Amino acid sequence: MRTRRRAAYVLASAAAFGVGLIAFPGSAAAAAPDCTPPTTSGNDSCVKLQVSPSNAPGSFSGSQKLFVRTKTNFNSPANCGAGGCAHTVTLDFDNDFKITPGSTPTCSVTKADGGGQDIAGIWADCGPGASAGNNAYLSTQVAPTGFGCTANPCVSGQAKGFPGINACTLIFNGPLNASNQRTLTLYARAPVTASQCNANPASNHNGQTNVVLKGTLSASPVAGYGRRLTVTDIENSPLPLIDFYAYIKRGSYFQARCPSGTTPWKLKGLFVFTSPPSQANDSVSNTQACS
Repeated sequence: MRTRRRAAYVLASAAAFGVGLIAFPGSAAAAAPDCTPPTTSGNDSCVKLQVSPSNAPGSFSGSQKLFVRTKTNFNSPANCGAGGCAHTVTLDFDNDFKITPGSTPTCSVTKADGGGQDIAGIWADCGPGASAGNNAYLSTQVAPTGFGCTANPCVSGQAKGFPGINACTLIFNGPLNASNQRTLTLYARAPVTASQCNANPASNHNGQTNVVLKGTLSASPVAGYGRRLTVTDIENSPLPLIDFYAYIKRGSYFQARCPSGTTPWKLKGLFVFTSPPSQANDSVSNTQACS
């Protein structure tokens, strides 16, 4: 993983923006699906799953839109030595989901960071603005709903880092790793306002800092689940992420089925924090009915 280490600048810029400008969108458009962590004496996390449409066929066919959100309330946010940062987030997806990259082009973490390039830059290198054979973007068919985007396609979603710094997120199909496992490239650009994430990505030059993470896809070892996504070394990013969401829809890249008697769909999350055992691992889950 490569990141642009400009945390001090990000924090200063966020303070200049003011709290009112860096909140996730609400009244101007339908808010993105949310989750609420429980309240305990430690770090508390939650995950949110939404597949649409939910009336999926009994066998894999066609395509659906996948939305995933992860969120943590930290006791000591951004204080990694006290467990205030996430080290690894692991997501296990229901075995009635299928990932089919096919011949989708890839974009590596190194290429996505591109020396700190902005959203317009990565859009031109790895997204719909790229030359033929280089468009690795996985949200090409996301309708402009859920976070107020007026372009189409939009950014994949948004993220938030401590203390309330907003970011735009974009998800790309990543290359195979050394173990021949498929990867995802997760890109976030900050600091930005929520309304700036709604701008046309092709001309979006907002923000000064990148967070670029690699997610590794593998078979899930958990009964009833099919695929596992593992994102690690999160604490090494310049922006301590506390909330992250994104939509994926591109052709038949993601498919869901709903055979009779199998509802609901399931998502399981495991959050491993820094400085264990001062903060115990957090295991959470979410479900969605299908038909």
